[in-house]
Amino acid sequence: MKNSLFKSKLSFFTASVCMIAFLTILLLTPSCKKDFDNPKNGETGDLPGSNPVAHVLKEPYILYNNNPTSMGVIVHTSHEVSGSGWPHKKKVEIQWKYNYESDYHGYFDMDHHKFVIPWEYGKDHEDYYVWIKNYPNGHFHPGHKIDYEVRVTYNIEGDTKKYHGSFYTNDPNAETLTFYAISDTQEDGSEHNCNDKKSSTGKTGGGPEYFVRVMNSLAEDMDKDYANRYKLLLHCGDFNFNGPREYFYPQHNPWNKQFFGTTANNCCNHNRDKVMWILARVPVMATVGNHDWMWDQHPERSSIRDYVSAFPYDMYWERDKNISIGKACDPNWDYKKHPEHLYYSFDYGPAHFISLSTFPADKNDQSIYFGHASPQRAWLEDDLAKNTKEWIFVFTHIPIVSTRGPNNHPVFNTCEPLFQLYGVDAVLQGHHHFYMRKHQNGIPYLTLGGGGAFLMQWDKHEAEVFEKRMWFWSRFDILNNDSCKVLVKAAYDWDSQATSDHTIDTLYIYNRQRK
Repeated sequence: MKNSLFKSKLSFFTASVCMIAFLTILLLTPSCKKDFDNPKNGETGDLPGSNPVAHVLKEPYILYNNNPTSMGVIVHTSHEVSGSGWPHKKKVEIQWKYNYESDYHGYFDMDHHKFVIPWEYGKDHEDYYVWIKNYPNGHFHPGHKIDYEVRVTYNIEGDTKKYHGSFYTNDPNAETLTFYAISDTQEDGSEHNCNDKKSSTGKTGGGPEYFVRVMNSLAEDMDKDYANRYKLLLHCGDFNFNGPREYFYPQHNPWNKQFFGTTANNCCNHNRDKVMWILARVPVMATVGNHDWMWDQHPERSSIRDYVSAFPYDMYWERDKNISIGKACDPNWDYKKHPEHLYYSFDYGPAHFISLSTFPADKNDQSIYFGHASPQRAWLEDDLAKNTKEWIFVFTHIPIVSTRGPNNHPVFNTCEPLFQLYGVDAVLQGHHHFYMRKHQNGIPYLTLGGGGAFLMQWDKHEAEVFEKRMWFWSRFDILNNDSCKVLVKAAYDWDSQATSDHTIDTLYIYNRQRK
């Protein structure tokens, strides 16, 4: 009995000593997790290099690939989120549901492509990953709202960051449609400079503040009629300022810090929350600008790869042969210097949209490869001949018609007869940083270059409506099979140095029938 009692006391003493030793070690050992112990709902702490936000170069945004029962979501991450690791935890996933459903239907892995940066660009130019998920034909019902959640798992431990968004699927039978158009959101290389600037060269302002003002104003207009206005955003080129400073080029940084930037350039108390809100909910349909694929004097001009990695549409001409995300991610891609293949078309609601490539061009903004015998001209005629939609809108970067009339003569001489023959209703343009409206042979040409870049102080010349002192956006409301109302709204007035509620232009476009 005594022996048993002695053993019991010894066991208790031994256990107590072990517990004290364990607690002493625990108290003396510094914590390596800090406030990162219990992430909730995808939220994380602030450990350097562990925060998933640092590894998400572009938050989720929407691309439409000409399929009314599908939509594409795309994310860019650093090389740290690589789709590898045991058990394959470093990845990006997505799940979907109709907005009236209470639960998602489970995660799917997003497809990923490694964008390889050539060694000669230096160690600071690191590879990154492009993650894409397009649902196949027949998955969604047309004309419905879809909610989605993207989950980025950025380390082997499985720590995650979640992003939420939604979109409306295209209704091909709709007779009405609201879409927006902007251009030249480029920030003039001023990502570190929040000060207003005036120039003796006829340039006014330009920079992140003005781009953010435009997008915030646009978002507020969308919110006034969410169900009808969160549908489509056309961009007429020059998303960002790719040069000429050497620290900008040929890095991918301008793409991540300007148009798609999240925390970068939170300038003058104008953050990008509404910008990212729009991109996560409204498909961006692009046309290539000169600053998207090069800056004019640089001999390499390979940022066309970055453009395609940002906008990997399925509709590019001869996509599998010439343009694809797989080819763009390859540093040896043969077409990396040639943007003349970046044209495409798509249907949305009652309208047919055509994105033309006006590059490469010479120093006088005359397109080099776009002529009567060019592949793009042959494709355009075939595309217009096959169109079955009531409305046709063309959007491009270099103005085909500017303040004095025809501007890009190779494109005007090539395309204008086709526009007349097949009933193109309007042509939307960028490149010139002001608003201009001019009818040429009955077709309205609208220059929409007030998205954030410096403003060009040109003369009005022959333009019907001209505004060179305001940054702005435009909205197109197709009301029926006959008329479309266009509103051009100022977001910021340079003269008053204040947010403007000024309407720059209002017009009606009437459906032009085929000849």
